Amino acid sequence: PCCNTQIRKGHYILSIISTVGTSVFGRPGTTLNEAVRDFAKQNTPNIEVDILTKPSFQGYELYQQALSDLRAKTTTAFLRDACAELNAIEGIHLEHNSHKNHEYHFLSSQTTSGSLAARVLADFCREKYPATKSRAYRVEGLQVENERNFRIKGLPNLVQRVYELLDEAKTAQLAAVITPTGRFKAAIPYLTLVGMLRQAEGVSVSCIHESSKNLISLAGLP
Repeated sequence: PCCNTQIRKGHYILSIISTVGTSVFGRPGTTLNEAVRDFAKQNTPNIEVDILTKPSFQGYELYQQALSDLRAKTTTAFLRDACAELNAIEGIHLEHNSHKNHEYHFLSSQTTSGSLAARVLADFCREKYPATKSRAYRVEGLQVENERNFRIKGLPNLVQRVYELLDEAKTAQLAAVITPTGRFKAAIPYLTLVGMLRQAEGVSVSCIHESSKNLISLAGLP
């Protein structure tokens, strides 16, 4: 099975694990981006959990607008320009010659805008490709307002969640791909190291610069 060997390009089911930023809402200064920024300033209790788990929630109209914008991008080229996460995912699909029946896991920061972005991406991938599984997760402590909380809670919780998803992929005999594209650059070395340590089990790390269309796949540790 592919989970017991180094990852190979070909037709098999992938488990794609992606961190999430907010580029799905457009560039800073655009109407939707500014609306999401204003919405994220509200301190509504449990709003992040509601966004990730409920069929309707506060901010649903922003979610619908972002989803509608993605649906309107009918070509791969337009999708890859839409946001960093889809740019990487489309590149991974191309590299592995397959865009159907994969799993997608989007890891959100402990922020309203991050949760909203992760929900948009998870729901879009579920209907677009189609996905066998597409989920969004909130990582407690993953935020930039409290540096100590980020170190003590955010990073450990992020790494733990990734390990859990890698274990699930291994059990299901899926080839896991970690793509640390979204927002928290301080987390990239940790996720890269996790992937490189697990490469013998079929895990790969694929990075992409926001202005590029070329994936960079990192080699495992010697």
